[in-house]
Amino acid sequence: MAGILDLSGKEKLNILGLMSGTSCDGLDLALIEISGLGSKTEFNVIACESLAYSVQTREALLSFLRRPDHTLKEISQLNFYMARLWADQVEQFFRNKNLKRFSIDLIASHGQTIWHQPFKDLFFETQTTSTLQLGDPSVLANYLQIPVVGDFRVADMALDGQGAPLIPYFDWVFFSRFKKNIMAVNIGGISNITFVPADGDFSKLKAFDCGPGNMLIDGAMLHLFKKPFDTEGNLARSGKLSEKLIEQLKSSDPFIEQMPPKSTGREQYNETFLNNILLFAGKNNISAEDTIHTLSYYTAESIYKNYCMFIDAHQPDELAVGGGGSKNSFIMEKLSDLFNASAIKTTAQYGLDEDFKEAIGFAILANETIHGKPSNVPAISGASRPAILGKICLV
Repeated sequence: MAGILDLSGKEKLNILGLMSGTSCDGLDLALIEISGLGSKTEFNVIACESLAYSVQTREALLSFLRRPDHTLKEISQLNFYMARLWADQVEQFFRNKNLKRFSIDLIASHGQTIWHQPFKDLFFETQTTSTLQLGDPSVLANYLQIPVVGDFRVADMALDGQGAPLIPYFDWVFFSRFKKNIMAVNIGGISNITFVPADGDFSKLKAFDCGPGNMLIDGAMLHLFKKPFDTEGNLARSGKLSEKLIEQLKSSDPFIEQMPPKSTGREQYNETFLNNILLFAGKNNISAEDTIHTLSYYTAESIYKNYCMFIDAHQPDELAVGGGGSKNSFIMEKLSDLFNASAIKTTAQYGLDEDFKEAIGFAILANETIHGKPSNVPAISGASRPAILGKICLV
C-alpha cells in the first residue's frame, strides 16, 4: 500500500497517463519515467498505445453525450462502467507491452468529460459553474490496485477558473527547452493553442481553446459519407470553399471572438450546431465535398483568427501541431498558408508523439500533484490563485 509520502519521496516515478477525448474513439495510454518538478522536470517515454473502444461502446458513448436527458442511474452506472473499461484496457496494455503491475507507481486519469460549463449560470438561485468527468478515479484505483490521480479540472473551477485548458503547464515544461517562440497547437475534438515564449518565462504563457477542431468535421463525415473521419483531409481537398457556408459558420459561432480565458466543448459544438450547418448547406445546394472542405478550413482559420486577436504581439517562430488534426494534411496546409512566416511542424518533430501528448501531459500534472505542487496557470484559466490539481486515490 503506497502512501503519498512513499510516492513523493521517490527520486523517479513511473506514471501511466490515460486520456479519453471528446471523439470517444478509444483510450490513449502513455507510460513515462519522470523526475524533477516544474521547469526542472525530466521524463522519458517508456511505452505508448491507443486502444480503440468497440464500435458498440463508441456509439453508445456518443449517443449518451448527445442526449440532453439522462437519468441519475445512467450517469452513476456510466461512471463505474468507464472505470471498469479503462481498468481492462490498462491490463491489456500491460500484456501488450510486457509490463508488470508493480512497475507502475501511479496512474493519471483525465476521465471522460460529459459536461463542462465554465461560465456561471443561475442554478438554485446561485451563479454556478461545473464540470463532470466520469470514470471515477477511486474505482479505477481499486480495480487495478494502483494509486490514481484524477478529476484534474475541479480545483481550478472551484477558484473561479474555467478548469481548462490544463495542458499549457505541460507545454511550458516541454517546449521551453527549445528556446524559441513556439505556439503549441492541439487539434482534437476542440482546437486549442499555447504560446510558449523563447525565454521560457512562465508569466508570459498564453493559452485558450480556439473553437472546433475535428468535432464538426467528424460529425459531418458521419452524416454525409458514413465515415468516422476524413482520412488525411482527402475529401476536404476534393471540394472547394463555400463563402456562404463560411459566413454562416462565423455568424453562428460567437465563441471564436470571445475574449480569453475561454474553453469549450460539446456544449457549444453539439449535434444541434452541426445539424443547423448541414441544413443550411442542403438548402443552399452546397455539395458534401464543399461542406467538408469549408468545415476543415474553418478549423484552421479559427486557430489563426484567435492568434491574430489575442497573441499577435508574439510572432511564433514555429507551430508545433498535435492531436488528430495533425494527420489531416489539408488542415496542415491551410495552417501553413495562414501562418506563412512560421515553420509548421508536428510535435513528433520535437520528439513528442502527437497521439499521446495529452496522456503524457496529465502524467506530468499528476507528478506535480503527488508532490503537493500547483499546476494550473491562473492567468490562463482565470482562477483566483494557483491550485493543486486532481484527487489522489490511494489503495
